[in-house]
Amino acid sequence: MGAQQDDLTLVDLVHEHARERPDHAAVVVVPEAGERRTLTYAELDAQAAALAADLADRYEQGDRALVLYSATASFVVGIVACFYAGLIPVPSPLPGGQAYQRERVGGMLVDCDA
Repeated sequence: MGAQQDDLTLVDLVHEHARERPDHAAVVVVPEAGERRTLTYAELDAQAAALAADLADRYEQGDRALVLYSATASFVVGIVACFYAGLIPVPSPLPGGQAYQRERVGGMLVDCDA
């Protein structure tokens, strides 16, 4: 008997969609300036799996990983890759040029033990 729909994780759903509808859009990023970027479920699954393999080689399951936010598909791939590798993603805005922004991200690193 298969898993109940309520028991499915994000990882299960991405894998399932990549298998059943690989060419459908999974992520569409529309930045303020620049060209719209679309990742299909197959692309999201493949890119996240590749990054997850690298992360799993370097970190233990349950470790926290700071994922710097940007309006790109790479951010989504990073979050999904963390789940694939068994890591806990901690989203953070990219620090800008101001010292307080770098301090904020540094503080997040310490607070979450990433």
